[in-house]
Amino acid sequence: MKKLLVTFSLVSASVWYLFGNTGNTFEGNLTVTSDTNGTVSGRTVLAVKNDLVAIEPGNGHQMVLNVKTGDFFTVVNQGGQKMTAKMNVSVLSGLRELPAFLEPFSSYLGSRSDASEVKATDEKKTISGYLCTKYIVKDKETVTTVWATRDIPFSLTSLMDVLNITGSANPALKASLPLQGSVKYISTSKTAGFSVSVEKKSLDARLFELPDELPVLDMTPLIQQMLQNNDPAQVKKVLDGIIKTPASAK
Repeated sequence: MKKLLVTFSLVSASVWYLFGNTGNTFEGNLTVTSDTNGTVSGRTVLAVKNDLVAIEPGNGHQMVLNVKTGDFFTVVNQGGQKMTAKMNVSVLSGLRELPAFLEPFSSYLGSRSDASEVKATDEKKTISGYLCTKYIVKDKETVTTVWATRDIPFSLTSLMDVLNITGSANPALKASLPLQGSVKYISTSKTAGFSVSVEKKSLDARLFELPDELPVLDMTPLIQQMLQNNDPAQVKKVLDGIIKTPASAK
């Protein structure tokens, strides 16, 4: 199942790349529910304030990503000492499989292929109170259906640029946010999907602030060196060991 979810995360990024960023001004929670073959496989809360996203806030494990610059920080415990680990995720652009701390975005991120065929349809429906348009995205391995709205000012396009994830440009999808999607794998008939519930609300600024009292470890040059000298799969394993996701911390 995890492999299927990771594959899904590598299929629909081309979809996300299509949605242009005219400036992120949304504030509130996006709750992402993932499913595999129709069975719920995960649920993640993303607290959003403009370009800043706090992953599963309030669980005692602070993780924040700036989707515009790619700057990421998290509080880690190394050898019994708490510290803040920082990294710019641009150094991960060579990894095909995303590390675990980016997996909460896996319902949005996907294929790095630029060979996708995108078709806008005339079909509309309302999701979470927002009017959405249906899009069909096809490549050699998958057929993806996406329902996206233009009424929420938030996009991950800048993050896709930072990670060098490309897709087929389609101006019709600019400034849209996917709220529902499903991927069908042509060779296996397996499906994976996601839905997003939207809650507009004011958020505590402290959710997105770097802790002042902790020493800071900049992991960016370390990861750069590791990628030059190690297999990408090993680098991912090291990252997963250092940066514990909310799910693995429970």
